[in-house]
Amino acid sequence: MVYNHRRLLSLALMPLFLVPRPVPAAESGDQWQDEILLQFSELRKAQGELRQQVLDLQAQVEALQTAGRPPPLSMDLRNSAYPVLGNARAGVAIVEFSDFECPYCRRHQKTTVPGLVEKYTDSGKARYVAVNFPLGMHAQAGPAAIAGACAHQQGAYWKMRQFLFDNQTSLTAETYLKGADDLGLNGDQFSACLQSPGVAARVRDEVRLGESLGVQGTPAFVIGRVREGVLTNATLISGAQPLASFEQVIDALLAEAAAPH
Repeated sequence: MVYNHRRLLSLALMPLFLVPRPVPAAESGDQWQDEILLQFSELRKAQGELRQQVLDLQAQVEALQTAGRPPPLSMDLRNSAYPVLGNARAGVAIVEFSDFECPYCRRHQKTTVPGLVEKYTDSGKARYVAVNFPLGMHAQAGPAAIAGACAHQQGAYWKMRQFLFDNQTSLTAETYLKGADDLGLNGDQFSACLQSPGVAARVRDEVRLGESLGVQGTPAFVIGRVREGVLTNATLISGAQPLASFEQVIDALLAEAAAPH
């Protein structure tokens, strides 16, 4: 049986009309009035109980309707460890969870990122945020993520990112040092950073963050509006998707932001 809780509520709130029992003529007027008042009292009590039951049923229905819904995705972007491409104050953010040894991440970098940069980050409409998500199946994904984080300390993340994807099939410790040298980074600082337990721990924290947002593979993207530094009500996109998939989500966010309120 399907219950319409709104219908029940309306019935519970309807006034109940009293149909008094017949009273012998011998009973006095006072007795008649007392009987009427007693019946009114009982009916009001029953009406109150019915109203409460309907309200309880309504709460149960609403709880069932919301049960199982995942909470809205949100992420605090006020973290300088996250490299940002484009306007760091843009109201829309594209957050990529990536693995430098993942071939699909490399494909995304080559085929889709240029379009996102041209249409959204260069124009200041959106910011592009990079977060590490090295997969356990890739032996060099963790060390490469650390190399990218160390390059970020010297303001060269995005150049190192391109270098690492370009050399995806030959990622080694020597490759990371060569990349730092090619980019003109401080070699001693970079080498020390590669051995930093703190940087390695930060990469692991980023993996846990991705997992908390539902990321299961790479590349994965969390896209939403930014309010006071926090990404809110975001959409999760998985896999190396074409530019059109991103445009559909981002353009809707930009239109929402531009609409009069």
